[in-house]
Amino acid sequence: MADLASLLLEFPPQDVEQLTPEEYEARITAFVASLREYGPQRAAAVDAEQDLLKILDPSINSIAYLFVLSCRASRRTLKARLFDSTFWDRAAEFLRTFDPVQVRYAGTDLRNLLEVVASLAMQSQSPAAAVLPLRDAIFRLDPSSGTFTSNHVLFLQLCISSRCFNESLPILESVIHSFPTATPLQIDGPYPCSDHHDSSGYITLQSGLTAPITVSDVQDYYSMGALIYIGLHQWYEAAMFLEHVLATPSQGAVSGLMVEAYQRWVLISCIYYGEAKELSTKLYQPNLIRTLKACSKAYDHLAEVVQSRNASRLQAEILAGLQKWHEDGNLGLVQELKTSLPLFAVINLRCTYAALPITAVATLLNLTPDAATEFVEDVIEAGHINAVLEFPDAASSGPVLRFFHDTCGGPLVTTEDQLVAQLTQQTSRTVQIAKHVRAANHRIMLRNDYIDSQRRRAKQKQEEVPTAEVEMGWDPTAVPDEDIMVDS
Repeated sequence: MADLASLLLEFPPQDVEQLTPEEYEARITAFVASLREYGPQRAAAVDAEQDLLKILDPSINSIAYLFVLSCRASRRTLKARLFDSTFWDRAAEFLRTFDPVQVRYAGTDLRNLLEVVASLAMQSQSPAAAVLPLRDAIFRLDPSSGTFTSNHVLFLQLCISSRCFNESLPILESVIHSFPTATPLQIDGPYPCSDHHDSSGYITLQSGLTAPITVSDVQDYYSMGALIYIGLHQWYEAAMFLEHVLATPSQGAVSGLMVEAYQRWVLISCIYYGEAKELSTKLYQPNLIRTLKACSKAYDHLAEVVQSRNASRLQAEILAGLQKWHEDGNLGLVQELKTSLPLFAVINLRCTYAALPITAVATLLNLTPDAATEFVEDVIEAGHINAVLEFPDAASSGPVLRFFHDTCGGPLVTTEDQLVAQLTQQTSRTVQIAKHVRAANHRIMLRNDYIDSQRRRAKQKQEEVPTAEVEMGWDPTAVPDEDIMVDS
C-alpha cells in the first residue's frame, strides 16, 4: 500500500510550473511507464483494501486518479458493471476537474472511462445522468470542441436517448474545424504538453483520445444533431446540419443516411422557407443530386403541393402517403407542414397589403375571426412578421392587421446598439473560423502527399516545351496605328 501510494503521488512534482516542455515530457512519460509496470491487477488489489482515491486530488493528480478509476472499471467488468454510486460520483468529479494537459498522456484510459460512464448510465436506464459529465470532459480536453472525436458521437447518442436537447447545444454550436490525424503534425511543438494553438495538435489517433473516425461517424453526428434541432424546432440549424450530411465525401455512392438527410431537408425547407430549396451544383455533385431525387420522389412531390398553398390537396397527399411517412420516421415533420401552411399564407399577405381586416385573414385561413386573431397574435409574437394588430374604437369594427415593411418601425425594430452587437458577434465568429481555416491550410501544406504533388507539378512545368512564344513587350521604334478618332 505504501509503495503504490508513494508512486501515485510522484507526479506532478512541486516544481511542475517551472518545467520546460522537454522536462515535463520526460517526467510524465516515465511516470506513466511506472504505473503500467506496476500493473492494474496489483493496483486493484491494493485499492480494494484501502480507498486510494482518498489520497489523490483529481485536478492535481489526474493521471494517478484516472489510473485508479480505470482499475476499478476493469474490476467492475467482471461483475457486470453494476451501478455503484461511489464509483459514479468519483468518475463525475474527475471528468469535471481533471488536468487537461496530463490526460493527453493517458488518452485511451480517458476514452475508456467515458465509455464506461455512458454504459453505466444506459444500463441503469438513466442516460441523462451521463450527459453533463461527458460534456464537461469534452470541453475540458478541448475548450473549442472543434476537433471531431468519437466522444462527440457518444455524447449525442446519450442526448438523443435522454432527450436532453438543450444540454447538447454548447457542443452542437461549436464549429468542427479539424479531424484527428494519425500522428501529430508538430506545428506548435513536438510534445502533447506543448502550447498548442489548435486542439488537433494533440488530439490524434495515436493519442488514444479518440477512436478512428469514419465517414459514417461524421454522418451520424450531423444526423443526430439535426434531430436535436428538429426537436427544438430550430429549423434553420437543422437544415444546416442535414446539408453537412449531404456534403460528406461519398465517392459517387449515396448512403442511406444521405437519403434520409435529403428527405428531411426537403421537409424542413418547406417548414422554414415555405418551399424546397434547390441544392447548389457548386457544392454537390450533379450525379448525387439526381440519385437523391430519384430516391425521394414522394417528398419532392409533397414540396410542390406545399408551394401551391392548397390546404385540402396537402391533407390528401399526407393521408395518401401516411404509411410511407411513418416507415421513414418522418411523420412528425410531415404533420408539421399542415401547421406551416397557414403561417406562410399570412406571411405572403405582406407582399400585397399594407393593412387588412382580420375578417379577411379569417376567410383566407378558413377560421373564425376569434381563432384567426389568436393565430395572428402567435405569428407576430414568434417574430415571423413585422406587424401589429390594431383594435379600432368602434365596437362594430374588428381588429386590423397592419404590416411594417422595414425594421425602422413595428415590433421587430432594430436599434443601433442591437445592430452593433450582432455585427460584433458575427465578426468574432468569422475571425475565429478564419483562424481555423489558416491552421487547416498550414496542416495540409505539411502533409507528404501535398509536398509530393507540388514536386510533381514543378517537375511537369520544367519538362513542358513551349510550342510558340508570344512577345508581349513594347517596341518604341514601331510606327503606331492611325488613330481614326483624330480630326482631319
